[in-house]
Amino acid sequence: MFSIGNKIKEELLSNTNITTLVGTNIFNLIVVTNEKNPINPPYIVIEIDSISPNRTKDHYIFDDISFSVIIIASKYNDLVTISEAIKTALEYKNIQSDNKLIETILFDSYRENFNIDFQVYNSKLTFTSKVITL
Repeated sequence: MFSIGNKIKEELLSNTNITTLVGTNIFNLIVVTNEKNPINPPYIVIEIDSISPNRTKDHYIFDDISFSVIIIASKYNDLVTISEAIKTALEYKNIQSDNKLIETILFDSYRENFNIDFQVYNSKLTFTSKVITL
């Protein structure tokens, strides 16, 4: 099955500007961390916000998608640098795999926050696109 999250993750992992900043700490949906496997900031989490089919009366055309890339960092400057690198890496990008195309990823919104309990900064970049079956 075609996984939008996996394709976005692969795209980010193939970008040396991003892996230089976070290594391979890019995850889909959840970060599992424990004493044996600690994951320290910075890291990236990819979330699929929505997938909505776009149909005509007669047939399916494509899916409208919305996804978010969340960055967790212990330093504010790292947060901003990683956020900018992700926006640059994904905006206007087309990602093709097998018989699917994630067409023209568009940057939609950005927000920042500080989690006082965990003492980390976080940002959320939201993107929209279409997935077309080729």
